[in-house]
Amino acid sequence: MRRMIQLAAAGVLLSALSAWAAEPPLARPAPRSAAWMENWPAFRGPTGDGVAPPSAQPPAEPVVRWKVPIPDAPGNGSPIVWGDRVYLSAEGHRVLAFGAATGRKLWETRLDGPAGAPVEDDPWAMPIASDETGLAAPTPVTDGERVWAFFGTGVLGCVDAATGQALWAVRLVDRPWNSWGLAASPVLWAGQIIQVVDQEPDEADETPRSFLVALDAATGEVRWRTDRPVASGWATPLLIAEEDRISLVTAANPAAIAYDPDSGRQRWRIDGLHGDVAGSPVGRHWVYIAGDPSGEVLALRPGGEGELPDEAIVWQYDRDLPDVSSPACDGRLFVLAGSAGRVQALDAATGEVRWRRDLAGTFWPSPVIAGDRLVLLSDEGELVMLELASGDELGRCRLDERTTASPALAGETIYIRGTEHLWCLGPAEPQAAP
Repeated sequence: MRRMIQLAAAGVLLSALSAWAAEPPLARPAPRSAAWMENWPAFRGPTGDGVAPPSAQPPAEPVVRWKVPIPDAPGNGSPIVWGDRVYLSAEGHRVLAFGAATGRKLWETRLDGPAGAPVEDDPWAMPIASDETGLAAPTPVTDGERVWAFFGTGVLGCVDAATGQALWAVRLVDRPWNSWGLAASPVLWAGQIIQVVDQEPDEADETPRSFLVALDAATGEVRWRTDRPVASGWATPLLIAEEDRISLVTAANPAAIAYDPDSGRQRWRIDGLHGDVAGSPVGRHWVYIAGDPSGEVLALRPGGEGELPDEAIVWQYDRDLPDVSSPACDGRLFVLAGSAGRVQALDAATGEVRWRRDLAGTFWPSPVIAGDRLVLLSDEGELVMLELASGDELGRCRLDERTTASPALAGETIYIRGTEHLWCLGPAEPQAAP
């Protein structure tokens, strides 16, 4: 009798899994306002997956339109763009604004604490951070009215986008314990700033130190906080629409975990990540998690609650994965830019390789898909434009400066943060008629 019950239960389970597999809930970008979708307001663009808005139409052979010096504003965070302004964060808890058309610096603000006193760098609470990461690796986020920035010191703050007035700042963690330095960028959603702080566990008893926290975007007051059972990570969370809900997908050793962004409650989880997970999740067909070069890309069928079954992994891929850069996916192709210069485009649905190209240089900046073009920026400061479908080269532009931050696109222009300058690239000026 027990055997019959077990077989019947197994049959029910297999039937449920088959039905679940036949109608997979697909991942889609979370719904946003029209203004948000027309700009480049956050890390990896308006949808967080490296896909530019339709209004972004970079030229095949861009040229330098202007550059402005920023040697006194060190940081590896990428530029963001809203309307006629470009924003950067820099070490020293600073946020800077520039005119998008000219590069003229409009304001520079050091974030202050809640009581008006500066949030100083306490030498006894200084975080661990490598020279490559630094203390301003996260990318800011803006809604056009305010700019929020997170720093490797554990400080998260907000400034007025128009005037640069500091509005609030809080220290989320006294001494970050992250082996390379905090680098995940803040996420804006429904009046909240959501920040992941993934750290090494306590050495004494292996208690996790990692957490996910949501603050009121206007005041900086904590709305919810959730502990995370993961080690140090550097991936920025991704908001997706799955089934009939919005989920926040995170990635760090050893698991990809999805949360309810309104409460911090865990929804689903799947193990299989290891090493240093730096690439951020993307989701247009499945949800894609790219581990470090010793791991794999996992293409996941999202949805449901609790531990996902093995069948949730639709396909895997493990060749020439990036160390740092995040993948890009437009629902048709899934693009990886490896640190050794190999760029690959895989079929987003099946994982089949469509094309590979070996390019000179290394890639820490993440690739951007703009319509039928792929925008690639190397650490060595060379911008390469490829045809997305074929991988054929369209054009190049050499900046002669190290560039580790990802590019931001707006209209026909591309904004790039180098170690010494903020650059603006665009189409060549039309020649005057004779």
